[in-house]
Amino acid sequence: MPSSPLSEEDLDATRARLLAATAKLVAESGYAAFSMRQLAREVGLTAGALYRYFPTKHALLVAYWSESIGVLHAELSQIAGEVADPRERLLRMARAYTRFALQDRPRFRTMFLESDHGELGEFGRSETLLAPYNVIRSQMEAAIEAGALKPMPPDIAAQILWASVHGVLTLAANVEPMDFGDVAHLADLAAQTTLAGRAKRGNSE
Repeated sequence: MPSSPLSEEDLDATRARLLAATAKLVAESGYAAFSMRQLAREVGLTAGALYRYFPTKHALLVAYWSESIGVLHAELSQIAGEVADPRERLLRMARAYTRFALQDRPRFRTMFLESDHGELGEFGRSETLLAPYNVIRSQMEAAIEAGALKPMPPDIAAQILWASVHGVLTLAANVEPMDFGDVAHLADLAAQTTLAGRAKRGNSE
């Protein structure tokens, strides 16, 4: 007798379980060792059943990254709505990005340091990945318009802030011989220094 079709809730629950297992396996074994067959063994599904949820490894990784980026986007949007001071909003957003990177270092590595495998290419041009950046950019524009920061094209100003924090995080992840100490603190100093450098005279404290 054929089995009953799964409900949408059942499908969503299995997808969530697969994404959680993906995070676990990437953390334990690294990107290079991760495979759909390994994932199928981890969750107790056949390879054929696994492909019902994600037709390719690429589709699985994009879903894994998209879910994480969605959480980051929600946090940045919350900061934008709750923090009154324009520069403080940007600083807290930089700290949120630092937490995103450090809470799941294997995920950060697969997204930004191992993208030469090709999986990130299409995702890197997607609206999903750009959504958090667009929040930072809009708040940078608001800070400039409010007179809290020196005039500059908002895209350039947002990219400079992001790059200052991202640079610390990627160096700390990639250059093992150097002691970066408290990486979160160093990234915070980078963000503070960047924003102080862009502050109008009289607003730099």
